[in-house]
Amino acid sequence: MATSNGKPQPRYTLGMTGIARSQLKSIVAAAGQPDPAKAVAAALRVIRDRLESDPGEFGEPLYHVAGLKMSIRCAAVAPLYLEYGLHDEKPVVVIRRYMAMG
Repeated sequence: MATSNGKPQPRYTLGMTGIARSQLKSIVAAAGQPDPAKAVAAALRVIRDRLESDPGEFGEPLYHVAGLKMSIRCAAVAPLYLEYGLHDEKPVVVIRRYMAMG
């Protein structure tokens, strides 16, 4: 991606808490059958792409953690809901929670 001045836009580094990793594993296991599992996989691709390219425009702000210099945001891409932290100064995103919708 390029900005209006032609310089490449930074890609964001993604991380995930251990809790989010466990939640995601449980959601994938519960999806079971191919069609629900495919929907989860498709949602994860969209989430990854958005968080790597434009996490500040993706989702909605929830609150700010001054000590960590992070804005906590939430987003939903069916069938997943997630909360993530966006660092104020560095191109870093940390996924802190996943939940299944519906």
